[in-house]
This record gives sequence, structure tokens and C-alpha cells, in this order.
Amino acid sequence: MLKKFFVALVLCAVFTLGTNVGFAYDTFQTVYKAVNFTEDMKNNEAEFENISTPYGDMKVQMRKLATSDRDKKFHATIYLKKKQIFEYYYPQVNWGYTFKIIKNTADSRQFFVIQSIDRAWLIGYSPVEAKIEIYVDSINYKHSPGTRPYIGTTNDGDLILSFEGYGYPTSQRYRFTWDNYRAWFAYSDLGGADYAVSQYMQ
Repeated sequence: MLKKFFVALVLCAVFTLGTNVGFAYDTFQTVYKAVNFTEDMKNNEAEFENISTPYGDMKVQMRKLATSDRDKKFHATIYLKKKQIFEYYYPQVNWGYTFKIIKNTADSRQFFVIQSIDRAWLIGYSPVEAKIEIYVDSINYKHSPGTRPYIGTTNDGDLILSFEGYGYPTSQRYRFTWDNYRAWFAYSDLGGADYAVSQYMQ
């Protein structure tokens, strides 16, 4: 499952196009999801794929380290033309990590989500900067203590970061749109909701 995920991950990361237009009418769609895929990985186990892309050969790898340091249990790296363009250490978490590939149907840009019950990231490859960018990090957005972050798309095509407790209403929601001029995400604060937004995410 993980290798299939990484193939999709690279394919989505490299198809990022540039344009001179500012905000677009974004409609986002989740096109791939691997739920809690790290749960079955063993210590020192690594998965990787070598992929040919328009920007050169890319290698993507995730390894579960044997270290006792729970803050750096998973090591992710991405290489383009044998040059490392991304490295990040992820902590050990309950129920593992979920990965999602998200596509902006307005311009075919694609991004992916790395998410746990503690933290969620929205990242993607930027051919302009020639690196993986971290566009959204849930710890940078106001939310109630003890609530869990979810990044996903709704059936209406919105890209949402929500914070909620298990079985409880959503404490906070943020909607993201892509700004072509800045080549970055803009967001709006939608406030809370009296239902769990995550149950309606793709």
C-alpha cells in the first residue's frame, strides 16, 4: 500500500503549473487516501519509489527508525535528480499517519496531506523554488486545546482545515484557496460548527 501511495504522491507533486492569474475559482478534490498506513511498519523498515518526472528522476522514501526517540520516529526524504529536496522527522503517534492527495480541479495543481491526531500538514512540490513547500501546518492556526486537526475536501469542493474532538462539534474551521500570484494558499476563518466537519470530508 505504501509504495502505491508514494507513486501517487510523486505524480501529484510534480504536476504543479504556474500562471499569472491571481485567485481562481478553486474546486478541490481528494483523489487518493491512505489511512493510518504507518501503523504496520516495523523498525528500520523503509519504503521507496524511483519515479521519472518532467523535472528529472525523483526518489521518495519513508523509514521507521529504530531509535527510542519518539519525536523522530519516522524519517521522510525526497530526492530529485539525486539531490535531496525534502527531509522531515515525524514523531511516533497513536493510530499512525494518514496521507491524502488533493487536486485543485481549476488548474490541476496537486498537493498532499500528512496527518495525525496531533498535527496536520499540507505540502507540495514547487518547481519555482525546486523544493517541497509546507503550505499549511495546523499548529499555526487557532483552535481549542485537545481538538484534532483534519485537512480534507468537502463534497462542495472546499479545502478545509478543521479542529474537533471525537464525537464533538467542530471548534474551528479554515477554508483555503490558491493564490496564483503569490504561489501560496490564502485562508479565511469560518469559525466553529455545531457538527463534525470531518465526517463530510472526502
